[in-house]
Amino acid sequence: MAAERLHARKASEQGNKRRDGADAREGLVLAARMRHTLPMPQSRESDARAILKSVFGYDDFRPGQWEVIAAALEGRDVFAVMPTGSGKSMCYQLPALVMGGLTLVVSPLIALMRDQVGQLTRAGVAAASLNSMNSESEAAQAWDKLNAGELRLLFVSPERLAGEGLVARLRRLGVTRLAIDEAHCVSQWGHDFRPEYRLLAKTREALGGVPVTALTATADRQTREADRDGEDEPR
Repeated sequence: MAAERLHARKASEQGNKRRDGADAREGLVLAARMRHTLPMPQSRESDARAILKSVFGYDDFRPGQWEVIAAALEGRDVFAVMPTGSGKSMCYQLPALVMGGLTLVVSPLIALMRDQVGQLTRAGVAAASLNSMNSESEAAQAWDKLNAGELRLLFVSPERLAGEGLVARLRRLGVTRLAIDEAHCVSQWGHDFRPEYRLLAKTREALGGVPVTALTATADRQTREADRDGEDEPR
């Protein structure tokens, strides 16, 4: 009987491991490192849902969004793989409004970031971008709002972020979270590889070790490991 119980326990443990592995592969949140372990106040979720309705016009979250948003609101590092069209951008936009402070969003697509800034601005959200398509007046307005502490979301391209002196200036202004859109670009094996994405681990350190939200619709095993571990070279 003892041998049978031991065998059953081992089989149960193996089954749990297989289920855990499947959850890790299929789950939206693939990696999260806890910054603190205190439970999120109920009022924080209420605030998030109120802003979701009042600013963005949605009555409820799409599947998978709240899990990622809640992890960000708890101060965790989050790496999430979500399907195209599932509302990935909400996973860093909403926490930025709930938490306050400045969220720095790194995006490889200038047209997309400008479109997001336009949508956010029309919704009454203080957002701006710094990229090569900015006019002088746009760049000046962005810096005026940054220096005044008015911005909640600043979008930059990885190449612009790698420019001399920008990260140091942003640290002085007090970035509270780093959001990485299209995070699969970190993988040197991918067709969308952007070398500047490999510098983001150092960028995070230079910003004072701020928490990170990394999002993508595409991530193979090597990309997940590189993003999760924050290494300079993928394993």
